[in-house]
Amino acid sequence: MQIFKIRPYTGVLAVLLVISLVLFNFTYVKESRVSNLHVQEVYDKLAINSGQQDVPPLIIINADVINAWTDGETVTVTTGILKIFENDDQMALVMAHEIAHAINHDVMHDDIDQATVEAHADKLGAFIMMRAGFDICKGKEIFSVFKNLFGDTSKAEDHPSNSYRIDQLNLPQCSIFN
Repeated sequence: MQIFKIRPYTGVLAVLLVISLVLFNFTYVKESRVSNLHVQEVYDKLAINSGQQDVPPLIIINADVINAWTDGETVTVTTGILKIFENDDQMALVMAHEIAHAINHDVMHDDIDQATVEAHADKLGAFIMMRAGFDICKGKEIFSVFKNLFGDTSKAEDHPSNSYRIDQLNLPQCSIFN
């Protein structure tokens, strides 16, 4: 039997998860296109290419809510978010974004403007995913998916708008063939 330590911020994360369920109106999707093994392979590739020795382990929670987060000790994704990814690049960007939060110890800094923290994690996550061989041009489209599901303006004021996030990841290579 495994015993888990509960960190002080774990309760806060649980409350935030419940709030996100309410705010995002329990958005559900039907079935996942990817296996947990495949998700772990993508995550491991990102972890290796993050440049860090101590990337937190990945946890996959069987829940239909669309969410991903880190508490600094683990990176957690729900099966709900896995179901909306259209390709590995989108999955890689979301998981690399969470790895970026862990690398930057963002859960320890609650006095910093959170929208800025999120935008920085987007950029570092994009660097990590590209370093791991994923396509940022395909990956950033996850923000279009979020925009379609939840609207442009984040209901949680601690995130930049999805349009802003798309614009910030609009790299020159993304417009060459478009």
